[in-house]
Amino acid sequence: MYEIISSIDDLDFHFFLTKPDLPVIILAGDRLYTAFSYRKIAKTCIKLSTTTEQVEIKVLDFSSREFYYLSEKRTLMPNIAVLRWTKKQIIETFNNSLNAREKGLHYPLKYVSSRRFDRIFNDICQLIRQSNK
Repeated sequence: MYEIISSIDDLDFHFFLTKPDLPVIILAGDRLYTAFSYRKIAKTCIKLSTTTEQVEIKVLDFSSREFYYLSEKRTLMPNIAVLRWTKKQIIETFNNSLNAREKGLHYPLKYVSSRRFDRIFNDICQLIRQSNK
C-alpha cells in the first residue's frame, strides 16, 4: 500500500507523498488548465479523466515539479523520473497548446533570461485562465 498524505474525501481524490505548490498548470493532451486550489485540481483531474478519451494528465506546480494523475486510483503523485521543468519548456508548452492557438495567444521567448520563473509561471497561468473563458 502507499502513503496518502492528504485527501479530499467528498471527491475521493488523494495526494501521494506530497502536494503540489499552488498554483498549478494541468496538462491534458494539447489543452492546458490552471488551478489555484487543491479542490480545483481534484475537480479538473476527475472531470478530464471521465470526459476525455485516454489522455495522460500531468500537473506542473509552482516549484516546476511534475506530477502524474492516476485516474483509476484518483491519486496525484510526483513524477520522480522527470527533472524540474525549465522556463523555456513551460513557455514552449503554452505556445504550442491548443489554448494558445485557438485564442491567438503567445508568450514571447525573449523573456526567458530576464524574468524569474515565478513571474513567467504566474503570467502563463493567467493566460491559460483567459484562454479557457
